[in-house]
Amino acid sequence: MTLFSQPDEIDDIAYSMEKEIEERYFKVMDSDLSVLQMYISLYKNNTIKPRINNIFYCDCPYHNADDLPVRINEDSKICICHGCGTDFSIIKLVKDGLNISYKDALDILYAYSTNDLDILNKKQLEEYKKLFNLYNLEENKSLRDKYLDKSKEKKEYLENRIKIYIENHDSNDIDKISKRLCCHRNYIKKYIKSFE
Repeated sequence: MTLFSQPDEIDDIAYSMEKEIEERYFKVMDSDLSVLQMYISLYKNNTIKPRINNIFYCDCPYHNADDLPVRINEDSKICICHGCGTDFSIIKLVKDGLNISYKDALDILYAYSTNDLDILNKKQLEEYKKLFNLYNLEENKSLRDKYLDKSKEKKEYLENRIKIYIENHDSNDIDKISKRLCCHRNYIKKYIKSFE
């Protein structure tokens, strides 16, 4: 006796589970959850250095390094360590920070982003409470806001430097400006378009 009446049922169930996981993944990645605030909440004593465009550099949760090798992209919720080569999303960050399974981390973040706690089992609900008590601490929100403000200041400063250089030198030579101001060509292209 088989559990399923037709072999195609197994494929159908696997497909529907895969679609559900995929939908939850995209819902979490499109939510207003902050990977920076999650990192601050789970890894308290780490150094964070803000850059422009909501990019931050910090310590790696997976290996010891002194040079802040992890690049956090607040907008995409993706992090990459340039030291050990690990790349991770907000989901993997929660999974490893709480030492739970990937599915549990995904379900917890999905429940938070949809405000639907009914999908969580008892164990997941305990982890949910633990995680979001940390995440919603006022000090963690304040730290995130402080870093976001610094990132915005750096962006405005760089924009002004590019603008002043272009005005004073009457030049749109991207390579020359990039070399002179020690910044990436892509920023200069973007800002030249916005000034025109």
